[in-house]
Amino acid sequence: MGLQRSIASQSLDISSLKLLRRIWWVLYTWDTLLTLNGMDMTRRRDTESHPPRLTEADWEEEVPVAFLERLHPVESTEKSYMIESCNLSIIIGKFWHSYASAPLNVCYAELDSALSAWRQTLPPGLQVSNITESTNLASWNLNLITRSYVCECIMFRMICRSSSSDHGTKECARQKLHSALFETNTTIDRIMNRNTGHFNTWLLHTCISTALALNIEKMFNPLTSSLEMCLSRLRIESMLEFLRDMAKTWPYINALVGMFQSVFSLTGILMPAGKVPESPRHLHSLWTSGLQHDNKTNEGDLDQAILGSQESPLCDLPFNPFNPNSLLDEVFQDNWQNLDFFNMSSK
Repeated sequence: MGLQRSIASQSLDISSLKLLRRIWWVLYTWDTLLTLNGMDMTRRRDTESHPPRLTEADWEEEVPVAFLERLHPVESTEKSYMIESCNLSIIIGKFWHSYASAPLNVCYAELDSALSAWRQTLPPGLQVSNITESTNLASWNLNLITRSYVCECIMFRMICRSSSSDHGTKECARQKLHSALFETNTTIDRIMNRNTGHFNTWLLHTCISTALALNIEKMFNPLTSSLEMCLSRLRIESMLEFLRDMAKTWPYINALVGMFQSVFSLTGILMPAGKVPESPRHLHSLWTSGLQHDNKTNEGDLDQAILGSQESPLCDLPFNPFNPNSLLDEVFQDNWQNLDFFNMSSK
C-alpha cells in the first residue's frame, strides 16, 4: 500500500489514510497468525518498515449517515480489541525474526519480556478479571486472551524443541509452556462456562484444538503427576465436547473432532467410565515399550492412520506449529521407531 512512504500522506486524505492503516494492520495480523499456522509461505519481512501502530484516532468519529443502517458506531472497547490484537501480532512477528537470528537465550528473554509487558498494559476492558458479561464483545475479548496464551505455548514450545544446546534456556521455556498451558485451559474454561462459542470464528476452535493437542502431549510426559493426568483428562473431555457443540453451528469442525477421536482410539487416553486411569508412566510406555516397527510402514501411513481411519473423515489439515495435528504428529514422530500404530488400532 505504500503507507510507509511519505508520499502516501501527501496524496491521500485523512479518512483514506485511516482506512488503509486499519486494512494494513488486519492483513499483518492474519499474516503472522497464518505463518504461525503454517498456511502462508510468503510472509513479509518484519525488518521492513511498518506504518504507525493503530490508535483509537484511526477510526472515524462518526459513521456517515448513508451507512448507519449497516454500520454501528465503533465503541472504544472494540477499538481496543483490534489495537491489542495487532500489538500481539507484532510480538509474534518479532519472535520469528529473533528465533531465526538471535541466540536462544536472547530469543527467550525478548519473548518473555514482550508478552509480560503486553499483558500488563492491556486496557481494563481486556483484563480477564473485568470480562464478566456473556456478550459478543466479551467473548471476542476472551478469545484474544486465549489466542495470546496459545501462541505463547507454541512459541515457548518451539524454543524447547530447538536444536540449541542451551539446556538452561530450554528448561525455562518448559516452565513457561507449563504455565501458559494452564492459563490457556483456564481461559477456555471461562468461554465454555459462558457457552459463547457460537460468537467466534475459526480462531476459537483452532485455539481449543491446539490446547487439546498440548494436553495430550502432556499426558504422555512421564514426569506428569497422577493428579495432573486426571486434570488433563477432564480438560480433554470437556474441550472435545465443546468442539462437538460448536460443530452444530460450523459442521467443518467435525473433521477436527473425528481426528481427535481417532487419536483417542489409537492411544487409549480416554478410559471408559469407572475404569481407574492409567499412570502417566504407563501411558508413556505406549510410545517406549519397544514394540517392533514394521519396516513397511512409513510416515505417510501415520497421517492415514490418524486422519483416514474409520473413526475420522478423511480431511486435508495442514501440518505446522499452530495446528493440533502438527503437534500430535511431532509427538508420534518423536517415538515413531518404538510404536506400531497398526497393531494398536487392531486391538
